[in-house]
Amino acid sequence: KEINHTDVMITADTHPEMHLVRFPERWSISKGKICEKEGASKDIIGPSGMIYRRYKKWSDQNQFASVDHYKNDILPRVQSQFEFMEEEMINVARRNCTYFGV
Repeated sequence: KEINHTDVMITADTHPEMHLVRFPERWSISKGKICEKEGASKDIIGPSGMIYRRYKKWSDQNQFASVDHYKNDILPRVQSQFEFMEEEMINVARRNCTYFGV
């Protein structure tokens, strides 16, 4: 599936709560994985109609994020016993999907 990177850039610039965008290989994610915690932002619609939605998930694959987000938010949290940052960040995203969910 093609990704409109211009849409991602414009939407990220106009929505500071959008820290990271993941482009899943499979587009079917069950409703139970949608972040519905109080304070979670609703769907964001980009200029081209692309829908951005927050999930209780995190992956280190197929992402679009700022260097500052990695430096300030992600890398300080992955200094653990896990081999892959995804193993640590999955738990972080489940606990705080309003900020870290993708």
